[in-house]
Parts: sequence; C-alpha cells; structure tokens
Amino acid sequence: MISFECLFERVHWVSRSIFWGMQVSSNAESWDYTNYHSDELLFPQIRRMLKVWNFMRPFFASRGYELYCNTHSNPFELFPVSKPGLATVQETYPYGRRMYENDDDAIFYFVSPRVWGARDIQGRDVVIKLVSDTTTPSQELKVLQYLNSEPVRSDPRNHTIFVVDFLNINGLIFAVMPRWDAAFNAEFDTVEEIMQCAETFFEAFEFLHEHRILHGDFSCQNSGYNACVNFMKDSELRQVRNPSETRYAIYDFGASIMFPKEISLEDAVDPECPRIGWRHRGFDIPTEPYNPFQYDMLSLGIALQRHVRVGNTFAPSAMLI
Repeated sequence: MISFECLFERVHWVSRSIFWGMQVSSNAESWDYTNYHSDELLFPQIRRMLKVWNFMRPFFASRGYELYCNTHSNPFELFPVSKPGLATVQETYPYGRRMYENDDDAIFYFVSPRVWGARDIQGRDVVIKLVSDTTTPSQELKVLQYLNSEPVRSDPRNHTIFVVDFLNINGLIFAVMPRWDAAFNAEFDTVEEIMQCAETFFEAFEFLHEHRILHGDFSCQNSGYNACVNFMKDSELRQVRNPSETRYAIYDFGASIMFPKEISLEDAVDPECPRIGWRHRGFDIPTEPYNPFQYDMLSLGIALQRHVRVGNTFAPSAMLI
C-alpha cells in the first residue's frame, strides 16, 4: 500500500518538474559530468546540476535537512541558511567543530555534482552525497552501509566518515554525513599533531584492507578532519589540531570496491580496477593489471609526502616518511 506521504511527495515531484521545466533522472550515473575536457560542453552540465539541487530543496527539507544556498554572484559558493537559534548549537562528535565566525563565513564550495552542504533540524552542518539509485545498488552504497554497520562502525580503527542517515528520494539514495572539511589544508603546529594525522591514516587503510575494501581514489580532497571552516581561509588556520579534540577520516568511496574476504592482499590483481588518478599522481597509466591495495598505499604515501613532511620545518631530524 502506498502511504499518503509517499503519494503526496510523488504528486509534488511531478508538479514541481512541470513548473521548473526539467526532469531529474532516477539514474545516479546521469548526475556525473561527461565533458571534463570541454568547457563549452561542461558548463551547461554544471548549470543544470546547480538547478537540480535547488529543485530538490523541499524534498530534503521534508526529511529535516535544509540545503545550503548559493548566490547569483558566485553560484559555486554555498552558505548555510541562517535561522534564529541554530548558530549556537553545540556540535558533538561525530559532527564537525564549527570554526567559522558566522554563517556568511561558512562557505562550502560546489565541486562535485553529487555533493551539497546542508544543516539538520538541530543546526548541525552536514554534507549530502548521491551514492546510488535503487535500481542497481552501487559499490559505494554497499561499502558505506558495511562501514556503518556494527560491530564494524565501533572498531576504533574505523577512521571513515560516519553516515548519519540514508535518504531515498524518488529512487535516488543519498548519504548524509557530518561536514568534515579538508584534512591537510590547515597548518600543523607540533610534531605530535603531524604524527597523529599520519598514524590515523595508516591505521585507516590497514583497517579497510583488512576488510578487503579498496578506496581506489585517496587524495587530500577525499580526507577530512572534524572541523567546519571557510574553505578560502582554512590554510590560514592555526591551533586547530589539538590531538585530544581532532579526529581524521577518509571519505568519498565513489571508486571503492569490496573484494571477497578470502582474497590475499599480497596477490590481489584485478583487471577491472579503475585507472583513474594515475596521471594526477604523476604516474603513467598502467597497461597491465595491478594490485589495487598497493595503489591505495601509493596514494596515501603521496599525500603524506606532500603534507606531513612539513614536520621537517620545525623538527629537521624527524624524517617522518
């Protein structure tokens, strides 16, 4: 039996589609950009996805999430919707510590067509990401569901982003996660802070690979710490990495794969593994099958080499990597 709420939402969806003059596909892959190498073709896709998110605003609101707003002056800059009383909400783990001065300072940049900022009914900052559709559950959805199930979620080595909610809207599955901004942009102030960061990510990948989960696209932009900041000012931040308060996490499992538990980490070779990211990391794209778990560790090593060796600035004898 179809509930009244479901019927009302369906009618709302259809009428809104007519009013807005657009159709939002229930196929998750249709949300991805397909013309990265042509600005002329890419920009119309970007404009459409900005419109799609705003089209869906009331459907998220009915589930307790107020999408950030963008402005005509710069549609890529997203801001929380200011409401009385929400700015004083005390954030507790797993939600990010609020380190921006006010709502106008809480800029979240629109980069991925699948990701948008929001606040929940308690005024906590979250990120909403399209991870699948209901027709064909994606690897990303399966991985996130597994990592957020017990006892996996409670394992202290599980340094992956929490999923606080899964939303099904018109056949599209969205994951709601605490907003944790970029892990490596803010300055490190002590060697202890550097060591905590590096050790956390090593432990995170040890945990993922123990569970035979390949991330497949680890980079600085796919890692975060429990802080909400203005992305244009985060490189200026100091004294924000106190180890007693700071947590780190891996996110964006869009390229992830769950392998059979019995597979050997040393001998794993999968000819179907994605070839994304090799050139971005300064390497030629391999022409032969490779060990995907070693690729994860290569990606981690590159990220730490670029950002964690800054410890040599104030501890020259500490060769961390």
